[in-house]
Amino acid sequence: MMRKISLGLLAILCLILSAPTSFAHGEIVTSYPLRDSTSSPAPTQVWIEFDGELQLIDGEVVNTLKVTDSTGLVVSAEEAIIEGSRISSQISDQSVGGVFTVEYRIVSEDGHPVEGSYTFEASPGFEATEMIEPTTVATAPDNQSELSIGAIVMAVFLVVFAVRYFIKMRNEKRDEKK
Repeated sequence: MMRKISLGLLAILCLILSAPTSFAHGEIVTSYPLRDSTSSPAPTQVWIEFDGELQLIDGEVVNTLKVTDSTGLVVSAEEAIIEGSRISSQISDQSVGGVFTVEYRIVSEDGHPVEGSYTFEASPGFEATEMIEPTTVATAPDNQSELSIGAIVMAVFLVVFAVRYFIKMRNEKRDEKK
């Protein structure tokens, strides 16, 4: 009887720990310009790449990107461009240099809205330059570490269960020989 209960609990634990989870809610993979970076001259476009496809809902604006300059003037286009997991916007050349604030609101692949902001600094003057992809690699989203912890817990539990099972079997064989 105890064996059936143990096996049932083990099966339930395995199902819980191996079930796909959605811990990530639109994590930023990279952006241009990068957070807290300095750009000279000021960029003509801002974009953010997320770890999953952005949701598009017909007739509704659910993904937004707003860039303001150091005077508080909104310098981004009214509507952002959505391409897969990237949101982007052109920047007006009417801005002064200084600290720019990028504010975003997206609906991530799992349907959760995500909001955030970051800043970068830029010198005055805009030059139409070819868009360069940053080479900085972002850290992995937190969901990977959480899934790894679940896998480790499951592996430890399985090892303990297996050791306990083999000890019990060995003791039963000893008892049969006596």
